[in-house]
Amino acid sequence: MIFDLRKSEIYRAVAFYRIFPANLLKFYRALLLILGTTPFVLAGINYVFETQVNIGLGWSLVVLPFAFSVMFFELFGNYYLKHPKIKSTNNIADLIEFEAAKVFDRAFELARGLGEKSLSTRTLFIALIEDNVVEKLFTRIIPSFRLIKKQLKESLDGPKLYSGPFSLFAVQEISPEITGLMEDATAIRDKHGSRFVSVLDILAALFDHNKEFKQFIISQD
Repeated sequence: MIFDLRKSEIYRAVAFYRIFPANLLKFYRALLLILGTTPFVLAGINYVFETQVNIGLGWSLVVLPFAFSVMFFELFGNYYLKHPKIKSTNNIADLIEFEAAKVFDRAFELARGLGEKSLSTRTLFIALIEDNVVEKLFTRIIPSFRLIKKQLKESLDGPKLYSGPFSLFAVQEISPEITGLMEDATAIRDKHGSRFVSVLDILAALFDHNKEFKQFIISQD
């Protein structure tokens, strides 16, 4: 088995959302819909209350197509790119969900910043605690997680890197320990019958493959 993120189907979703961030798409969709429907709202108010406030409906004909284009991009990302069909492959990266693929993409960036020739479980751990989904999970289990997150990253020597729209020059090699971790995560996925390997599956496997993470979990008891 191999792990090649860039050759996986899910990587298209990761690359897509690097160029078109989900929050940015939501913002422009809401903004353009509001601007595009404003002439209809004002026309209705003018009809009921006979006000003189009015905007030509031609404005809507210009703005609404842009709003629908943004909505199409959202649908394309959410319902097509994020949920690829599982193919028969020896690439474990084809079996991971979008959130996990995003974590690995970030981990490869961090590995470059740390000067690693191949991705380690320690760097993957740093990428995991940076992830919003993982942070929400740990915050529910450990209410003070946000307070100790910074100290945890500093103890792991996490570099201060910002994600760019592309990661073409990031490290893409993985260490044998990552290979073993992903094989265990895939086995965990098989046990509960999910279609894809999730972030939770990776966290469960990480406990046996990274001493820092194991120590962190044990110290919370």
